[in-house]
Amino acid sequence: TRRTVCVDMPKRSQSPQRNALPSWETNPLPPGVTPEVANDIMELAGLVGREGLGERQPAKGFMLIAGDKDRLMSTGENSVGNYGDPKYNRFKDGGLEVTVREFLDKREVRTEVLPCFGMDKAMIFDGQTGRILANKYGVSDISQGDKRAGTKLQAASAIAQKGFFAIKVSEDGCMPGGNPDGEMLVFAGTKKYFKHPIKTQEYPEAMVKFSKRMKLSEAQLKQVLQAFEEVGVSCPDDCAKLDDEEIDSACKDWPRLVRNKFTDAR
Repeated sequence: TRRTVCVDMPKRSQSPQRNALPSWETNPLPPGVTPEVANDIMELAGLVGREGLGERQPAKGFMLIAGDKDRLMSTGENSVGNYGDPKYNRFKDGGLEVTVREFLDKREVRTEVLPCFGMDKAMIFDGQTGRILANKYGVSDISQGDKRAGTKLQAASAIAQKGFFAIKVSEDGCMPGGNPDGEMLVFAGTKKYFKHPIKTQEYPEAMVKFSKRMKLSEAQLKQVLQAFEEVGVSCPDDCAKLDDEEIDSACKDWPRLVRNKFTDAR
C-alpha cells in the first residue's frame, strides 16, 4: 500500500487577490524564488488544473519547477535537469519570452502556452522574474526524492531538496473531467510537500453567470472583481441578466477603473 507524506500548510494570506494562496513570511522559500513568483505559479497550476487545455480537454498531469535561472538552464556535468536540444526550446531568448503573470493575465499568452501542458515532463521558471524558461524538462537525479507515490512526485521532491520550488499535479486531479476535489502538491524547497486545492474560489453567482456568457477566463474575472474591490463597491447583482447589447451601456455606469478592467478582460 502506498503512503503519502504531507506537512501542515503554511499560514494563508487574507488577500482576496491571491485566492487564499500561502504567505511565505514565516515559511521561507528556496533562495532564488520570490513569494510573488511562487504564488503566481500556484495560481497557474490551479488554473490549468481546473480549465485544462481548452475545448474541455484536460491537462495530462504536470510538474512545475522554479528557481535560479542559471542552475536550471545549465547543461554541464552538474546540471540538475535537461530540456533537450536548446534550439528546440520555444521559450529561449528571442523566442516566446513570457512570464507566468502574463500567462494569467493575457488570453493570447495562454493560447500559446497551454498546449505545453499536454506534453510530458516539467515546465521551468525563473524564480525571480517568473519567466518561463523551458518545458519538457527532465530532472537529472531523482534518487533522493520521495519514492512512495510515483516518479513525478519523486522528481519534484528530489529537485526541491536542491534548492528549488516545485509543484506536482496528478492527471486525475485535472479538470474538466477530473476530480473536483483535486489538490496540487507543493514542495517549498523540502522533501515533504503540503497540499493546496485546485478548485476555484467562490465568486458572486451573478458574476459567474456573466463571465460564462462573456467567455471570460477565471483570471479575467478576477481582474474585474479586483477592480470593484479597489474602488470599494460591490458587484452589481443584475450583471448576469444583461444581454449582449446591454453590456457596453451598463459598463458606462460602472466606475471608470472597473470599466477599464472589464474592457481589458474582454
